[in-house]
Amino acid sequence: MDTKRISSGRRIVATPDQQTPSDGYLARLVKYVPTEFITIFLTINGFVTSGQLKLSTQQYWIVFAILLAANAIYIWRATSQKGQSPATTQIVVATILYVVFAYSIGGPFKNMSNYRPELGAIILPIALFIAGFIVPKPQPVALEKRV
Repeated sequence: MDTKRISSGRRIVATPDQQTPSDGYLARLVKYVPTEFITIFLTINGFVTSGQLKLSTQQYWIVFAILLAANAIYIWRATSQKGQSPATTQIVVATILYVVFAYSIGGPFKNMSNYRPELGAIILPIALFIAGFIVPKPQPVALEKRV
């Protein structure tokens, strides 16, 4: 029996028609959160906080910036589909969420005179809540045939 499924991978599916199901709130939220880079940042932050890794403030900002750029590039590559424009909304939202997570964790932000950890604790859940409601511009969906 032949069945068809949406080939979306990490890309958020937002379709202009009702025949092809779009990703819902939770699916969009899961695809927006850059878990790979949050995990890397948490690991590095753990080593820095425990003293096992010595980084100057400048070096820590460089690590943060490299991960920020790598996050955007990774999301772009992971969501690329032949014949479709880049998933710009998803790239931007995932990159912003990386910054929000990093701020709430502390990282190099802790060295700023106006850093407020309670602000990170407030902004993170609000940003996550809002992100799930962001629906990218509808794109045609590639269907693949499954046997």
